[in-house]
Amino acid sequence: MALKAGDEIGQYVLQARLGSGGFGSVWKAIRKGSLIEIPVAVKVSHEDLSSEEVGDRAVEQLLAEARAWVSASGHRNVVPVQDAGIWDGHLLLVSELMTEGSLRTHLNRVGAQPMPAVEAVRLTLGVLAGLEHLHGLGIVHRDLKPENILLQKGDPRITDFGIARFATRSTQTRGYSGTLQYMSPDAFENRVSLQMDLWAVGVMLFEMLAGFRPFDGANEAQLIRAILIDPVPTLPGEATAVLQPVVQRALEREVSRRFTSAEQFRRALEVAWLAPANSALRAAARSKSPAAAPPATPTATSAPAAGMGNQRPLAGTPPLPDAPVQAAAPPAKNSPAKWRTLLVLGAASLGTVFWVTGL
Repeated sequence: MALKAGDEIGQYVLQARLGSGGFGSVWKAIRKGSLIEIPVAVKVSHEDLSSEEVGDRAVEQLLAEARAWVSASGHRNVVPVQDAGIWDGHLLLVSELMTEGSLRTHLNRVGAQPMPAVEAVRLTLGVLAGLEHLHGLGIVHRDLKPENILLQKGDPRITDFGIARFATRSTQTRGYSGTLQYMSPDAFENRVSLQMDLWAVGVMLFEMLAGFRPFDGANEAQLIRAILIDPVPTLPGEATAVLQPVVQRALEREVSRRFTSAEQFRRALEVAWLAPANSALRAAARSKSPAAAPPATPTATSAPAAGMGNQRPLAGTPPLPDAPVQAAAPPAKNSPAKWRTLLVLGAASLGTVFWVTGL
């Protein structure tokens, strides 16, 4: 569907195209008949939901996901969705307009340089607070990445949870859903869990602290191999070294050894950064980034109030009882994990990933 500025979609008038992704195009728009013209972001799906290629089941799942997105609004770290509906066979999602770009925009502005640790911690705490809210509603994002973290008044806000995996299903050629660089090993087996989102946050935290992602490759097969086998690199710099155990735990390949919840991850990160023994490191990090804001006070989201969320300070709160953080161990000889890894790598080398969940 070709759209242009000035087109009317339902009760919205398109003003400028903001971008396009796997789900659809995003437009700056205003609502017709409003006494005050407040800009909004209108996302229009590429696919015509009435086409035979999409199918009734996919449409039902897509609409259910849209309703979940609307219900998840009301937390400061989640982009609020104001309206959703069908127009001319296409799904519309209307949200608050975020004007400061995405975390990817911010990282590109910094370049291949580490972000000040104090800023990386602050942003990660906000993302984890938003994840607590989504996970509490039973929503697993499955495609967390810097492009899906929008910034507003310096606060990170999660967007695009769950939509893209349904929207691209009819044209999908790979056997997995998500953005490869931020996918956990278990995601290649199509096992959906909260921990796959926590892995993605771990990758983003590493990327902010190091200036590069922990796993990389010249092609898709090499990248998958790195995710499945390569050890987590050591973070550079004294100020970020104290966060290595937290990153290591987030990037555990075995789901059972990863953080069990966004709250557990958030508390571990807060305690590691705010530990009295690290006060000199925090001061040094702030002195190198005078414009960086201090870490945001984490918020609990079990019963969020409209617009903000139920807040309570967690500074100084001890972490949940955890097993000692250990480096990821290779799969035991002839273990199911080892065979899953070998099969995934073998399939990836042929350009296709096959599911081996039965092993």
